[in-house]
Amino acid sequence: MIKIVGDLIKDNVNIDDKLIAESMITAAKDGALLYLNSATTSTTPELRAIYTASVGQMLEGDAALTELSIKKQWVKPSESLINQLQCAFDCANNTVNKKD
Repeated sequence: MIKIVGDLIKDNVNIDDKLIAESMITAAKDGALLYLNSATTSTTPELRAIYTASVGQMLEGDAALTELSIKKQWVKPSESLINQLQCAFDCANNTVNKKD
């Protein structure tokens, strides 16, 4: 069943490993922010402990995905900021101008 769903998605959208990793990193960051907000606004110590532990798990997941992205050279943090900005601009420009 999972293969069928994957094949259907693949036929309709061009998804690659880089896109999946970027999506997962974004989701991990959003999740960490939500748990952090919940931890800081919790009224009971039990809830605060649960949310704080969840923040740690989300950050660990983000770190693992970021490490994978660097290893696969999808992200190049050692490049100059100008090159990183140019790459981001080119990717955004290609996305906007992409014609099917």
